[in-house]
Amino acid sequence: MYAQFTTVPLYVAIDIGKNVHCFGGFEGAECRPCGEPEMVHSTQRGYRQFCAWLSAQVASGRYDPIVVGMEPTGIYHEHWAYALAQDFGGQIELRFLNPYQTKNRRKQVTNSRRRKSDALDVEAIAQCLRDNLAHPARLPQDASFGFGTWAASFRRAHSQKQRLHNTLLSELDRLWPGALVNVRAFRKAHPDMAEPKPLVLSHPLQRRIVQILIEFAPDPSQWLSWTLEDVCRFFHSHNLRCGPVTAARLQHVAEEAVLLPKSIASNLIEYLQIDWCRYQRLVEEVERLRQLIKDLVPGTPAAVLTTVPGIGAFLAGAYMAYVVDPARFQRADQIWSLAGFDPRQEESGDWSRLGKITRRGNPGLRNILYAIGFETSKHCPAIRRSKEQALQRGKGPVGSTLHAAHRANRMCFRLLRDQVPYDAERMR
Repeated sequence: MYAQFTTVPLYVAIDIGKNVHCFGGFEGAECRPCGEPEMVHSTQRGYRQFCAWLSAQVASGRYDPIVVGMEPTGIYHEHWAYALAQDFGGQIELRFLNPYQTKNRRKQVTNSRRRKSDALDVEAIAQCLRDNLAHPARLPQDASFGFGTWAASFRRAHSQKQRLHNTLLSELDRLWPGALVNVRAFRKAHPDMAEPKPLVLSHPLQRRIVQILIEFAPDPSQWLSWTLEDVCRFFHSHNLRCGPVTAARLQHVAEEAVLLPKSIASNLIEYLQIDWCRYQRLVEEVERLRQLIKDLVPGTPAAVLTTVPGIGAFLAGAYMAYVVDPARFQRADQIWSLAGFDPRQEESGDWSRLGKITRRGNPGLRNILYAIGFETSKHCPAIRRSKEQALQRGKGPVGSTLHAAHRANRMCFRLLRDQVPYDAERMR
């Protein structure tokens, strides 16, 4: 008579830390601990200890499947995740777990008491693995990793540039009051008052006249002593056209401004020019990153998106950088939610209501999706029709563009997932 040998699942939970990891094994549907959780260094020595323990479990033949799970928080999970995927391959199922799930399960384990320890987290992770609350670990490789790294650098540089842009505008307003005015907004708010005459009407930091003013003559009191000929001569010396009308407008701004005392203004000028130099470096950095993503796209899965009218290499690469791997999404609406474009939903009894978008997502991805909707609505007939239909239903320019972006996102997701080029006949 032969003894019957059966296998049970083994759930291996790893609580990731910066210098120390805690791991433990739990078997079966009851999550019976295989022993006390162990603390090991996150270095090579600790990894070898863990591998020796895990190899023994694999070799015992008692467990199938062996599910190894961890929280992909920060950067400290990456080293062990890549090493485990390489060393154990098909012997284990490597999964990632949302920390929110771990927190909720820990509350259940501790009966909602405020207790937290590595051992409790290990037990909570194991129970989440048992209940299939984790998803397969998808580790970016080669080009995908490059896209993700680019996205982090671009977000950081673009955010710093935007903050400094706002600081420069504030400093200019203090130094040159009345020089920068949103005339359209002023006209709407004060229809009975005379319109101001600012230096430029839009995008001031992109205008060469404002750039020269900041770099070479930021002191408005200096302009009060100049004649119109002096103003024209000044701009001509910096290779910029300037006629009497432009010179008169500049003089008018300086004469109408209520200026700060010279001692305070000189201090502001110093910091304005320092910030301007930093801003120029950030502009160059953002442009360099824009070109870098364009160079990454050819030969990668993102290249299929460039077949869509209106989507160039930059938008294709930026979309890929945030999606990373389309296989981790089941539907395009999950990407929409990742950006924070999903609407608030309220339900009670017999009524339900959709509110404004949550904005609980990645603002960088929101910008890219909006840009994709804007560009494809100009060049892609199917997306253009969606925007026109939204306008006919009473949506404004922003709302109709978001409507177009929603459809464009679904299209991009399918193309990226299936690696099928854009076909105008199929996308009608």
